[in-house]
Amino acid sequence: MSDHSLPAPEVLLEVSTRGKGTLMVCDRPVRLATRHATCALLWLCTAAEKRLAVDELAPALWPTAAESRLGRRLATMTWQIRRGLEEAAHLVERTPEALRIDAAGVRVNVLEARFAAQRALTNGRPIPEWAVEELSAEHCTPFAEMAWVVELNAVNAELLAR
Repeated sequence: MSDHSLPAPEVLLEVSTRGKGTLMVCDRPVRLATRHATCALLWLCTAAEKRLAVDELAPALWPTAAESRLGRRLATMTWQIRRGLEEAAHLVERTPEALRIDAAGVRVNVLEARFAAQRALTNGRPIPEWAVEELSAEHCTPFAEMAWVVELNAVNAELLAR
């Protein structure tokens, strides 16, 4: 009997949202040129659909910027992200409507912990200790006041409270 399953996709980008957040491409740290690029990439990687609408992203990153400047700022930030990702740059795509990332090439610690916790709870088992530690930690601390980080931490706390 042959195995017809597809091979697991290669993970190019490893994302840890704990503390300040860490981004690794092929076991090398990712260095992004600006705080905005780092924030956008962390947000994108934790977004449910691996997609952020431009009309949500731009005002969140640059709340006081003139609307006429946002397109150029997004273009520059997208370039900074792709440049920082090096050989994983192809994972990020920007359209006029959204910034997207190919989820198949990304592993995100907090999302794996959520999956493990949900699976354990569904099966009537305790949440694995590593997942409890991950979900209990503070995440993306430089961006703690941003709505997406507040929501990330609230979802984690809600899952642990079950």
